[in-house]
Amino acid sequence: MPAFKAWKIPKRLDAGNDIKLDLLTITRWRVFYSLLKNSDTSVLNKLGFARCGSILQILLLSIRLFSWAYIIKQGQIPIGIVGAYQWQPGVHLFLTLAIFNKASRNRGVGSSVVKALAQHFKKSGVCRRMFVEVKRDNKEGLLFWKKNGFCLVSETCSTLILIKEFK
Repeated sequence: MPAFKAWKIPKRLDAGNDIKLDLLTITRWRVFYSLLKNSDTSVLNKLGFARCGSILQILLLSIRLFSWAYIIKQGQIPIGIVGAYQWQPGVHLFLTLAIFNKASRNRGVGSSVVKALAQHFKKSGVCRRMFVEVKRDNKEGLLFWKKNGFCLVSETCSTLILIKEFK
């Protein structure tokens, strides 16, 4: 059984405000690929997908990167992705979040997603703490994560690491 099934990672999660999360499975790779292809390069660079051209390259990189991921949908329209990596079940994970649709940014979508995931993770025991990595020059990203309850725990010359612990 895949680890994400054993640890109660649901196929779908409701984040409220007409925001739904659909588990990224092989049948949804084309949707993910379309999101990436239609995205601006700054978002792709932040995720590490900038040099990927084919659906196979994106599939292979995503499989290597994510323990599991969700496509974020607003209504029926895919607008972004949220994924977990460096997951140690029951302990911690690193989270990445990208809203590819510019019209959906700064509208509370990301906050709704983070809140829904945190509630589910805490309730189901998926992890006790979440980490995020933010590039030092990404001031908007840093403000977003702090606004959503993350605190700075570590710094490198180019990256900031933030944590959100569940009590």
